[in-house]
Amino acid sequence: MLKVSLQKNIPIFFINRESLSFILKETLNNSIDILKGSKRGVIAIKACLSTKKSIPKSISSLHQRGIHITIQDNGPGISARHKDKIWELGFSKKPGGTGLGLFGVSFIVEQLGGVCFENGLPTRGAIFNIFLPLKEEL
Repeated sequence: MLKVSLQKNIPIFFINRESLSFILKETLNNSIDILKGSKRGVIAIKACLSTKKSIPKSISSLHQRGIHITIQDNGPGISARHKDKIWELGFSKKPGGTGLGLFGVSFIVEQLGGVCFENGLPTRGAIFNIFLPLKEEL
């Protein structure tokens, strides 16, 4: 099951369509792959205007306003020792995985001035967070 929740009145923001597509596709693919064969798999996508409360304190001082996208699943989650590694080039726990997907997500998000992190609980599912700052002007 896929649940999508978009906050009303999200301001218009400009991002390259291919970049946004890659970010969402690669992040979603991780949840889809882990839930294959599950009859009770759920993926929830949320997008909202971020506040300091919606992102960790360690980055909230860097970013005041932005779009906060979360992709959450009810799979087995990501172990504490792998949380930082999932964004590294070449890291994958998937059979046949290349370790390019989430690395690419992280690279693009950082190029856009944003951050990404995972804060799900092991055995309770993954929660991928993508924060893209709003720019006052182009």
